Amino acid sequence: MRQLQQVKASRWLTPAAIAGLAVAACWSWFASGVRTFTRPAEVLTFIPALAVLVLTLRPKGRLSVSVTATVTAARSPWRTLLPWAAAAVAIVGWELSELFSQPRRDHPTLSSITNTLLSTHPSRFLGFLAWLLLGWLMVRDLGPGREEP
Repeated sequence: MRQLQQVKASRWLTPAAIAGLAVAACWSWFASGVRTFTRPAEVLTFIPALAVLVLTLRPKGRLSVSVTATVTAARSPWRTLLPWAAAAVAIVGWELSELFSQPRRDHPTLSSITNTLLSTHPSRFLGFLAWLLLGWLMVRDLGPGREEP
């Protein structure tokens, strides 16, 4: 059991992983320190988003598709769409409800909550770092040699 834990830990503590985390932390600290809604802030946010988009949309190199996955996806598109649609409807409904409720200070919207949470440089740094981590989680299994489910 201990060897398994060491193997898992060593997989995450590679020099590349440590360097990637250091780059992400430095990028996050710098990007969260610029004034919001300015050209530098837009560029510093656009570059990682573009990297995720390119990594997500690049050709996979092989065209083999599982017949079972294709048939399952063809039969039930609502199975994957419905939870996202329900979440979107719930969030938009709550946001609109709070937006039109009175008094405004007693009914915060998502934007007013996040503005309060991200009002300091350290909190913006943590938020930007979390955003970069989410992007990495989206593309980490798209590398060469990784099998799609």
